[in-house]
Amino acid sequence: MMLFFIGYIVKIHKISIEGNFQETVANQNSYKLNVTHTRGKIYDCRGVSLVGGKSKFLAAIVPCAKTFEVISSLVDKNSIESIGAKFKSVLPFIIEIPKKVEYEGINVFEIPERYSDTAYASHIIGYLSSENRGAYGIERAFEDHLSRNGEIELRYGMNAKGEILCKDPINIKSDLKNSGVVLQIDKRIQIISEDIANKYISKGAVIVTEVPNCEIRACASFPSFLPNGIKHCLNDESSPLLNRALCQYNVGSIFKLVTAAAACECDLDEYFTYNCQGLFSEENNVSIHCFSGIPHGRIDVGDAISLSCNGFFVKISKKIDPKFFIKISSELGFGKPIELAPYIIASEGNLPSKEEIEDSKKMAMFSFGQGSLMASPVQISGIINAICCGGTYSKPVLVKALIGEDAQITNFSADPPKQVFKQKTAEKLKKYMKRAVTHGTAKRGKPDLTTAGAKTSTAETGIIKNEQRVNQSWFAGFFPFEKPKYCVVVLSEDDDGGGKNCGPVFKEIADEINKMENLEPVFKRANSKFLKNFSSVMIKKAQ
Repeated sequence: MMLFFIGYIVKIHKISIEGNFQETVANQNSYKLNVTHTRGKIYDCRGVSLVGGKSKFLAAIVPCAKTFEVISSLVDKNSIESIGAKFKSVLPFIIEIPKKVEYEGINVFEIPERYSDTAYASHIIGYLSSENRGAYGIERAFEDHLSRNGEIELRYGMNAKGEILCKDPINIKSDLKNSGVVLQIDKRIQIISEDIANKYISKGAVIVTEVPNCEIRACASFPSFLPNGIKHCLNDESSPLLNRALCQYNVGSIFKLVTAAAACECDLDEYFTYNCQGLFSEENNVSIHCFSGIPHGRIDVGDAISLSCNGFFVKISKKIDPKFFIKISSELGFGKPIELAPYIIASEGNLPSKEEIEDSKKMAMFSFGQGSLMASPVQISGIINAICCGGTYSKPVLVKALIGEDAQITNFSADPPKQVFKQKTAEKLKKYMKRAVTHGTAKRGKPDLTTAGAKTSTAETGIIKNEQRVNQSWFAGFFPFEKPKYCVVVLSEDDDGGGKNCGPVFKEIADEINKMENLEPVFKRANSKFLKNFSSVMIKKAQ
C-alpha cells in the first residue's frame, strides 16, 4: 500500500512539471470562444486571389447593459430583437456588426468574406456547404488542404460559479496559416472571357488555354451562379450549377481537323481533290448535304477545311485505315476523361470503335464529326493546342501548385506531351484554319488586332424541341497565327451555327487579350517572382 501511494504521488508530480496539469487547471478556470475558422485562399497563376474581395466585422461581446447599449446603436431594430436573447446569457458570444467599434467588453475582428457579389470562375472555384465544407469545384477538390488554415479564438477568465471575471479576454489566439491552391487561371483572361461571352451565349462554355503546355487561363460555363446564392439555383431549369465546359456534346465539323490530320499523315492531301455538288450520296443509302446544300466545286483539303465541306471528308475517309483513324483520335484525347483536379473531370465523351466505323454509313458520319462521336470543350482545347504545337498533344492543366501552411510550394506535375502527328501536318492545318478565318466559314471570328486560325462547327443532335432541330454550335481557334500563344474554344447550346454567335466571342476575346498583352511586360515584372517569393509576400500581408 505504501509503495502504491508513493508511486501515485510521483506520477502526479510528473504530470504537473510537464505542464499538462497547469494547462488543465487553466482551462477549468477560463472560457474559450471561437471567433471564426478561416479557409485557405484560391489564387490565379499570377498570385491574385480568386475568392474574397470584401470583409465583414465579427464582434466578441461580453453581455452587459453597457455593451448592449453600444451594439443597439449600430444595428437595426429587427437585429436588436434577434440578438436580445444572447445578452441574457452570462457568457461571451459572437455576432456580426456593420462597422468596427472600440469599447470595453467588445473585441472586433475584420474577417474577409469568402465570396463577393460579383463572382468569376464560379464553376471552377465552387462553393461551400451549410457546414462550411467544400461541396463543389476546387473548394471540394482540396477541402482537406483549404480547411487547415487556422482559427481565431479568445479565452476569458472565469470563476468557480461560471461567471466571467473580466470584460477583456486573458488571451487572443490567432492561429492563421497561409495555405492555398494556385490555379492556372488568369483572372484577367477569365473576366474578359465571361464578360464577352455573356453578351452572346445563354447556355454554353468558353475555354482559353495557353500554348504550348495547354494551361487553362479561363474556364467559363453559362449560365453562371453566385457561390453565396446557391439556393436560388437548385430549381432553375437552365441548370446554372452544371459545368458545361466538362460535359460531352456532339462535335460536328471541328472533327474535320482530325480527319484532315489523318489524311495528311497518309499523304492523301498531296493529290486528293473532290468535286462537291452540295450533296454526297452512295448506293448504301448514305445521303449527306453540305451546309445549306451549297456546292463547293472542285476543292482540296485546305478548301474543305475553310469551307467545311462534308462530302469531301466522307470521300477521303474511305482511304484512311479505320484502325489508324481511331488511334490518332484517341491520342488526341477523344474517348478519354480528363481529370483537372479531384472531382473535376471532363467527360470522356464517346469515340466509336474501329469495328463500328467499318460500317460505311457510320464511317461517313464519323468523318465530319457526326453520329455517335461526342466530346467536351476541354477535350477540344487539347486538339487545338496540339495543332499549335507541331502535332504534340498536351493534356489541359488547371492546377498549378499547392501552398502549405508554412508557405512552402508544391508544384503539380503535368503528364508529359506526346507527338501525335508530324509538324508538317500541323503547319498545314494551321494554314487551312487561317484560310477559314480570312475566306471561309470562320470569317465572323476574324480579330481586328491580331491574326488567327479557326474552325467552325454546327453539330446535329438528332433532338427535336418545339418542332425545331437542336444543334450545338462551336468555334475553336488560336492566335496569333504567326506564333500561336492562346487557343480559344467556344460552345453555344441550341444555336444556329458556329460562326454566327460563337465567332464574335472568339473575335472579341482575341482582341481584348491582345490589348492586355501590350501591358504584359509590366505584369511580368510585377509577378514573375510570385511563386518564388510567396512566403515573404504572405509575411508582409500578415503584418
